[in-house]
Amino acid sequence: PSTEIYGSHIKKMISLAQIDGSNTSNSKSSWIIATRTLDAIESVLSPRYITCAQLNVLTMSFPSGEVQLNEQTTFRVELIVRLFSIITDVINFDFVIKDLTNEEHAMLIFRLGLLNIWNPAKAEGSICLNLRRREERQVVRILLAMKLTERGDTWMQPRFRTEVFAEDKPDWKLPDSWFSESTLPKSGLLHVKYFSGKGVQLNGCAPNPTNRFAFLALVLARPFNEDMGIVFNKKITTDYAESILKDAGCQLSFLTKF
Repeated sequence: PSTEIYGSHIKKMISLAQIDGSNTSNSKSSWIIATRTLDAIESVLSPRYITCAQLNVLTMSFPSGEVQLNEQTTFRVELIVRLFSIITDVINFDFVIKDLTNEEHAMLIFRLGLLNIWNPAKAEGSICLNLRRREERQVVRILLAMKLTERGDTWMQPRFRTEVFAEDKPDWKLPDSWFSESTLPKSGLLHVKYFSGKGVQLNGCAPNPTNRFAFLALVLARPFNEDMGIVFNKKITTDYAESILKDAGCQLSFLTKF
């Protein structure tokens, strides 16, 4: 989409900072100007609402955005965090993440929380999950439930290690024991690429939109009103998400404390 649709006036506002992009990443003046630009954007936009597409344009246009503001953030990550509360379509947060570095993505997870920026409606792609963390265990449960209820071999190239700094278990395959709360590992690092056919049922895979919408009860994102009644005609509740697990014969639960 053109930036004309998604806020060319915002891009123009940033360009007025007049920062020379060559050899300025370590310049004190560049750092000061970027800091002031950050404050100015927050001040101008805080009474308004923006979409994720607009935030992406804003983030990628930000002068010296990749420069570290401190140990936990770059300028553009700080911008995303400051404007997160005025986003109208968190379900499209993948638009914001797609052009960031892996390190910046990790910064956002640390600062905003995985369940606030990830959602099962757009679960496709690679993800790394630490089973010691409750938020990430919830995502593991969602992906396990989706594996049971969606067509095809949706878990691609799964890898697992028992500790963060251990080696991956050789030739690891998802065991049936993971579908029970009592035998789901309490620790370890899971890496998996979720695949659902790329919209054309490749490899016999296809998403289950109804169940994915139900699992939105476990995250911050919500669907557009236009989609309710077309894809999903029930109220999005944790109890309904829990019932999907039971109907699939799965002994996991989203209601556990850990």
